[in-house]
Amino acid sequence: MFEQFNAENILADLIARVPTDLDTREGSYIYDALAPAAVRMSELYKDMDLLLRDVFPDSTQQTTLMERFLDTVGLVRKDATKASGGILMVASGTVTVPAGTLFSTEVLANSGERPVFFVAVADTTITGTGNIAVEARDAGASGNVFSYTVTLVQSPISGVVNVTNPAAFSGGSDQESLESMRARYIDAVRNPKPYGRPQDFINWAKAVSGVGGAFVFPRWRGLGTVKVVVTDPNGGAVSSPVLDQVAAYLEIRKVAGIEVSVFTVANVSIDLTISISISSGQIISEVRQRVVDNLNTYFLGVAVGGTVRRSGISNAIFSASGVADFTLISPAENILLDSEQSARLGAVTWQ
Repeated sequence: MFEQFNAENILADLIARVPTDLDTREGSYIYDALAPAAVRMSELYKDMDLLLRDVFPDSTQQTTLMERFLDTVGLVRKDATKASGGILMVASGTVTVPAGTLFSTEVLANSGERPVFFVAVADTTITGTGNIAVEARDAGASGNVFSYTVTLVQSPISGVVNVTNPAAFSGGSDQESLESMRARYIDAVRNPKPYGRPQDFINWAKAVSGVGGAFVFPRWRGLGTVKVVVTDPNGGAVSSPVLDQVAAYLEIRKVAGIEVSVFTVANVSIDLTISISISSGQIISEVRQRVVDNLNTYFLGVAVGGTVRRSGISNAIFSASGVADFTLISPAENILLDSEQSARLGAVTWQ
C-alpha cells in the first residue's frame, strides 16, 4: 500500500520543500541531513504495511495476534500432544521394566537425523515376551513413528534380547499452526450460533488438543442421538485421555436432550506377504526398509473408512529404489474399511 514511499521518493519530496536558493545537491549539508531521515521514514512506511497486514485475522502472520483473535470467539490454541503405543520386548527370562525406561528409534551415523525417544508409562514385568505401554518423551508429531522403527533400549536392562514396535505410534501432534488457528477462527465467525448441527460437533471436537479430524453421524441410534468419531492429525486413533476430553467438551456444549457418543478410529493393521527381486549392487535389508517406508506412507494416505487397494500397495513397493521386480502375495484383494477404521501397516512377511 505504501510502496511509493521509498527512501528516494521521500528524499526528493523533502528537498523540493527547501528554498531554491539553498544548496541541496548530493554531498551538501542539507542533502546529507535529509537523506538518513528519508531512509528511516521509508522504513516506517514498511512497518505500516506490516501493521495493516497483521491487524486482520485473515492476513496476520503473527502467531500471538492470532491467539488473541481466537480468544475473542471463545477458542484457544491447541497444545502439542504426545504420541503413544506399545513396545514388544523379547527377553531371555523374567524382566522388570521400570516406569521411565527409555526407548528410541535408531538412526544411521552421519544421517543428520535425530532419534525419537519414548518412555515406559508404568512398571511392567514380562517373561519371555511381553508388551510395554510407552509414550513419547516429547510432545509433537515426530512421535508418530512407523512400525518396526523403535528398536533400541536406552536404559540398560539385563536379559533383554530385542525390542520393536509392531504397530505405528499415533496421537502425537504439534502445537496448532497459524493457518489452523486462522481456519478455526474464520469458521467460528462465519458460524457464530451453535445449534448442534453436524458442523458444530465437528468444530467442537476439533477444538480439543490432539484431535485432527472429526466425523459426525446423526441419529445413529435413533432420534436424539449423535455419534462423533475423532482422529489424530495423521488420521489415526487418539489416546484415551484425549477421547475423554472430547466427550467432556461436547457434553457441556450440546443441546439438552441430545445423547452424544464419542469414539476414535480403530487402527487396523494390514499384514502383507511380499516377494521382491533387487537390482544388482543393492543390499536386500536396505531395499526392504525403503519398501516399508513407502508402504507406511501409502497406508497413512488411505482415508478413514476408505479402501486399501492392491494397486496402491503395488505402486508403493515398485517405486522403492532398488526393487527390480516383486510379487504381492497377500492381501489377495482390496480391503474395504468400516466407517471407524483407519489402515496401518502391520507385519511384512518376505518370501
